[in-house]
Amino acid sequence: MIRVRRVCEITGLAVSTVYAKMAKGEFPKGAKYSSGKGGARRWSESEILEWLAEVSL
Repeated sequence: MIRVRRVCEITGLAVSTVYAKMAKGEFPKGAKYSSGKGGARRWSESEILEWLAEVSL
């Protein structure tokens, strides 16, 4: 499971863009690892690569 900074490295998106796209349903939500606002979120690297392939078509 990877952190948002690694997601940004892979996708070329800014952290704020990742979360904005998540809010619009345009980006994988990943999994939340802690409760409350600002809790840690992680993504499967394969999930991110799959999303990237889909938007690159």
